[in-house]
Amino acid sequence: MNRMIVFLACLMCTVIASPQSVEEPKFSENFRSGVDAFVQGKIEEAREHFAKEIQANNPQCGHAYAFMSILFGQSAEYAKNIEYANKAISLLTEGKTLQTPEDTQSLSLAYTGRGHSYFMLGDSEKALEDYSVAIRIMPDNPIAYRERSDVYNKMGEDSLSWVDMHQYLVLIGYPMEEESMTAE
Repeated sequence: MNRMIVFLACLMCTVIASPQSVEEPKFSENFRSGVDAFVQGKIEEAREHFAKEIQANNPQCGHAYAFMSILFGQSAEYAKNIEYANKAISLLTEGKTLQTPEDTQSLSLAYTGRGHSYFMLGDSEKALEDYSVAIRIMPDNPIAYRERSDVYNKMGEDSLSWVDMHQYLVLIGYPMEEESMTAE
């Protein structure tokens, strides 16, 4: 799960700090403080800020629910992770198409986080389904490929596991030799 936390933090911080976001602030101070605490590894502080965002500022903020979901997954609170991921997915898809890159990223990460919880709870089929949806939504989400590779490996699907692991390595920029790119 630490891989996902680092990826999520880097991804969302890049999006939040983008020039478009600065010109048109979409995220509140509580949300931004939650992201800052998250990046610094201050998990409880991040939870407090995201909880305030949800309770006081914007109870319809799917992005805050996505972050809370990841935080619950980080602390092995899988039922809470699934609950918050479900809420994030509902809010981010309810009666609309994904409108911003932030929506797409948060939705993909909610599916990735929920997939991780299903996998940890022993439900490989649901995990596989969620990772596949996360990849369809955001094909450049390396963590979804890495985690799906683990599921395929557990299921004995070695060639599918290798394909996803290879895609993960490509997406993170791992240097690979041409000969090593095919499964044996």
